[in-house]
Amino acid sequence: MGRNELLTWLRSREGMSVRWKDLSRPERRLVSAPKGIYKPANSPYALTVRIMRSSPYRDGTIFYEGASWRCAYHQEGSDPDRRDEEFTNRGLIACMRDEVAVGVLQEELPTGGKVGYHVVGLAAVRRWTDGYFFLEHFSKDPGGRSKDTVAQVIESEARSEAGAPPVPADDYDARVRTEREIVTRQGSRAFRSALLAAYGSRCAVTGCDVEQILDAAHITPYRGSESNSIANGLLLRTDIHTLFDRLLLAIEPGSGRVALSRQLASTSYSWLDGAVAHAKDALLEGSQRNALERAWLKFELEEAGRNAQSHR
Repeated sequence: MGRNELLTWLRSREGMSVRWKDLSRPERRLVSAPKGIYKPANSPYALTVRIMRSSPYRDGTIFYEGASWRCAYHQEGSDPDRRDEEFTNRGLIACMRDEVAVGVLQEELPTGGKVGYHVVGLAAVRRWTDGYFFLEHFSKDPGGRSKDTVAQVIESEARSEAGAPPVPADDYDARVRTEREIVTRQGSRAFRSALLAAYGSRCAVTGCDVEQILDAAHITPYRGSESNSIANGLLLRTDIHTLFDRLLLAIEPGSGRVALSRQLASTSYSWLDGAVAHAKDALLEGSQRNALERAWLKFELEEAGRNAQSHR
């Protein structure tokens, strides 16, 4: 089958689940086991990209908007300066240059020991920035504004802008910023998936089960990918995550009870002070105990400082 036939086959299965063997048949090869990006040897263009659940990169989140969607996909290799050393990356660059579609597949949870892939659809490669390719639902007529799609959807927290960001130029820019902040806040896909599983998709403090507002929080500050471990993670509702990071809330490691800063005593969060954390048993018996003890000491020191300041 030629390239157009292969992409037509994928497009006809958009939204469906397909098995690995159906993607890797010799007469209809759409994937390569060693590579997330598949570029046939006889073509200058990449044919498909696979979004894998075990990816070490903060990529692969699909943002849907009506019938359209977009996502960011990390290049092969961690060094942006060495992008073109990999033939797979060069294949995606060629797709971007010549406005050639690429198929997007997303790994699903295994069923019956077999891995399946969700056919997201065909994408146009709109841009490459700092190691990420930005993909958008492919249209035969991509004309008009070349949306910098999600060129800023996935950015490292370490590169976040200082001070207040500029006012969005329009609704599109506002949506991009919102999506960027959500992805950055919720944490890497693999880390968050691990915490969702560990905490049963519920906030460790409140028990909230709305996945869209649950964040992968680091108990001790993020210092590279080694920080993304269950022993250093809490699944927290977004607002609870903010209070935790600002040392306005902590979990007492001996009792599993929540402690709230006195600054919040007269707020709608006052009910949390002294409440038993939803995941108390898991927190007290699990590997998070040591990290929680360090976080508790920091909270106590910060609270003591705040109290001293208030009495001056």
